[in-house]
Amino acid sequence: MPERAWVNRIAIYGSHVAGIFLPGNDVRNLDAYQNEVGDLTGWREADLNILMDNGQSQLQRQNTDLEAIRARAQFLLTVTLAFVGVAVASTELVGRSIFAIVIWVIGIAIVICSAFGAGGVVVAKKTLRIVDTRLLSQQHPPLLPVTAKAVATAVKDGENAVATGITVFRDAVALFLVGFVFVCVGWVIALAS
Repeated sequence: MPERAWVNRIAIYGSHVAGIFLPGNDVRNLDAYQNEVGDLTGWREADLNILMDNGQSQLQRQNTDLEAIRARAQFLLTVTLAFVGVAVASTELVGRSIFAIVIWVIGIAIVICSAFGAGGVVVAKKTLRIVDTRLLSQQHPPLLPVTAKAVATAVKDGENAVATGITVFRDAVALFLVGFVFVCVGWVIALAS
């Protein structure tokens, strides 16, 4: 992965962590869904209705996907907090070796970073657009083309929000696993010394 992509991923992860402490602020999203809304000029009403039906189905799936990602992140958050509790309870064990303490502290810090990422997925505000009926009421008829375009635009934003949620969750899981290994290595070093 190019260096710039890593910087972007770290910024997005940080944005989700910041979302824990700055409620109401939108978090950054990946620009994963590259398809743009096409020109709907000249589309028949039946075709626009098909687009609307499919768009509504996609929006419903996106909402379901985001809720599933949040549920998995809640579980990860619980596991990370429990693991940190167990690790901290073992302070006396690792206190025998300075090298074990350093490895153990690094591991706990990484697991805590994982917990913040999982918490960000759970509580940070996600941008999912819907067709705003107040704004729609200000449009001039015919409304179907305007609504169809708005639904198609909302689908793109939703796909980006889902891709971002999956990515931040995956990064939090990876951090947890790396931190878990560090803590376990610290324990092994302490037991061996």
